[in-house]
Amino acid sequence: MHVRYRMNKTLFYIWKELEKIGLADAFPRDEFEAGPKGPIPKNLESDLERLRDKGLVSLKIGPKDAYEITELTPDGLVLAKEIWGRTEEPFKRTILLIKERIFPLDTKTIRDRVHRDYPEYKKTYVELDTE
Repeated sequence: MHVRYRMNKTLFYIWKELEKIGLADAFPRDEFEAGPKGPIPKNLESDLERLRDKGLVSLKIGPKDAYEITELTPDGLVLAKEIWGRTEEPFKRTILLIKERIFPLDTKTIRDRVHRDYPEYKKTYVELDTE
């Protein structure tokens, strides 16, 4: 199970890492906006709902209407494997690097890191994001 906050920051860091190697605009991505808890993809919620409606992910609504991504469905897993198989190596390396760097961290550590690394994407951060 993964919470939306971790997904937000993982997607953001993948984009920023790809930007460093000149590939930031080489694939479609969401727009990131500054938020009280750090950068957030502008359309992630509607994207998750669309994936759920297509039967590709299971979502659970948690406290404060926060989405928890509980799992890929069998159809979602088949599609994910197909997409991964077609993904070029620079993208795969970057995705795996960021996944290893961000996913094991707790939300407070992620929040502190993203605000330190990218202060231009914070509005305020007095509240810990527990989504």
